[in-house]
Amino acid sequence: MPADRGRASGSPTISEVAAEAGVGRATAARTLGGYGYVSPELKERVLAAAEKLGYRANALARSMSTGDSHTLGVIVADIGNPFFAGVVRGICDTSRARGFDTIVLSTYENLAEEVAATNVLIDKRVDGVIIASPPSAAVKTPTSGRRWTGASRSCSSTGRSPRSISTPSSSTTGRRRARRSRC
Repeated sequence: MPADRGRASGSPTISEVAAEAGVGRATAARTLGGYGYVSPELKERVLAAAEKLGYRANALARSMSTGDSHTLGVIVADIGNPFFAGVVRGICDTSRARGFDTIVLSTYENLAEEVAATNVLIDKRVDGVIIASPPSAAVKTPTSGRRWTGASRSCSSTGRSPRSISTPSSSTTGRRRARRSRC
């Protein structure tokens, strides 16, 4: 049986880790996902098997099942501008401390680019978007047929720092969540 069985990356699956550890797939999933109870002995076996096989969790698969990507999108007018570079640094530091990855897109102060960047982040199903651009480049966030509930224009070239992160609606509650953040 080929090692990659049609997978593009060739990385081991949870099933392969479970087989190596001599446990069921559910036990391996609970151990590697960090939820539910697993005895210390089985946990040790699963973690050893995962390390031996070079297992890495598939973030895309996890986000499809949970609805959360643990990713924030940041749209800035000009990443070369020292103001925006500082804002992005603060956002990245804050989001990383809270377990989020950050995708940064620069629009070069072009409204069409800002709309395109917003659509890219919505299509990537990021958990939140921060638009850091001058107020004159205001853009409506498209919502037609999408899970997205809104984006926060959270700073401008006036020197104010981002204050909030608006996130898409929760798949279970349908409510908009907002987190306060200081960069």
